[in-house]
Amino acid sequence: MSRRLDRRTILAGTGVSLALPMLDAMRPAAAATGQPDVAKRFAAFYVPNGVNWDHYTPEGVGADWKLPSSLKALQPLQSQVSFLSGLSNPSLGTPHFGCDNFITGAEFHISDYQNTISADQRLVEAFGDRTRFPSLELTSDHAASLRYGFMTTLAWNRAGNPILAENSPRRVFERLFVDEDASQLERKKLRLQRRRSILDQLVEQSRSLSNQLGAADRAKLDEYLASIREVEQRIQRAERWADVPRAKLDAEEIDFDVNIDTRLDAYIRAMMDLLVLSFQTDTTRIGTFVIAREGGGTGAPKYKAIGVEEDHHKLSHQNKNPESREKLRQIDTFHVDQLAYFLTRLSQIDDGDGSLLDNSAILFGSGLSVGYSHDHKDLPILAAGGGGGTLRQGTHHDFRGRDVPLSNLLLTMVQALGVETDTFGNSTGTISELQNV
Repeated sequence: MSRRLDRRTILAGTGVSLALPMLDAMRPAAAATGQPDVAKRFAAFYVPNGVNWDHYTPEGVGADWKLPSSLKALQPLQSQVSFLSGLSNPSLGTPHFGCDNFITGAEFHISDYQNTISADQRLVEAFGDRTRFPSLELTSDHAASLRYGFMTTLAWNRAGNPILAENSPRRVFERLFVDEDASQLERKKLRLQRRRSILDQLVEQSRSLSNQLGAADRAKLDEYLASIREVEQRIQRAERWADVPRAKLDAEEIDFDVNIDTRLDAYIRAMMDLLVLSFQTDTTRIGTFVIAREGGGTGAPKYKAIGVEEDHHKLSHQNKNPESREKLRQIDTFHVDQLAYFLTRLSQIDDGDGSLLDNSAILFGSGLSVGYSHDHKDLPILAAGGGGGTLRQGTHHDFRGRDVPLSNLLLTMVQALGVETDTFGNSTGTISELQNV
């Protein structure tokens, strides 16, 4: 009789640990516990400055749509990809902050900045504690602006604060897969215990104080306590995972020190490879990646790898120049080529009942329609993956002229991945055409 294995089975030796891939022996074990056999994943990718629609507009609607030239790399995966025309997001009073509310759907003016929780973090609240890392935030931005968060991350917590993204493939790999030595682990446990003790005291003192305050102050105090609880939950997660060895992987094929200015393609694929590995080993199930910074300038990557020397943002404003439009087409095609690489990797990895792509929901797009008009309507949006059997793909859905917010797609995705909610961002409903019911 064959042995039943848990999905998290790890081979461990002296100083070595290895996470196993999905095996047949793991399937009956999952079924016996009454738990879902396969975890569902979510990833969102952002590209800046809109697109050149001359080569980005699908021909036809429904299942018989034809890929435009900039999307040709998706042809082998077309049955698992959908294009959604006509979706919109609220304008923030300034054009190049479309990245910030891309997956929050927040309506606010930049002069009175208050974001809301992003879709990935809504998923973190639902099942982020099931993996070592609740989510993984990536960005290509390599300037000091990383410390601010604006235009460099897609992830925002419930308080509307940015979750800073990582831009170094090496640091991402070490964080995900390199174990701490014994002394580091003990120091980490002591730090966690110390922080927990401080938080316990704060919570107790705050509760005592609450009884002495008026309604307005109690509301402020409740907001403060909510932020403390969020920190406490992070500490609890860290405590639970402190003694669990990280998955060990052969990463020889990943170039951790690739030069982003001359080999942007290799850099992006290194980051995507790390996201794939984190999904494959169930190190995390949720990831976001700002492929390039909105608005250009310091920190934005260069496209020398495809022969484009000019700044992407400046090119996007030279709409009437045929040479500029051709270079924009090249950049658009380059971005979609990277998406095709990521989706192909997911499609090739067995994840039990289907591939990783079958069990994921993927969002790819921009917060601008075209760079020169700074329009937040008719966004270039692609969706991919089966969501564990909950999503239908392979269609061009045309919502132009119908005032459908991007948040409807976000709501559809978070519901498909198991979050019980009727609203998200500025949603007006779900996109039933994508739902596999």
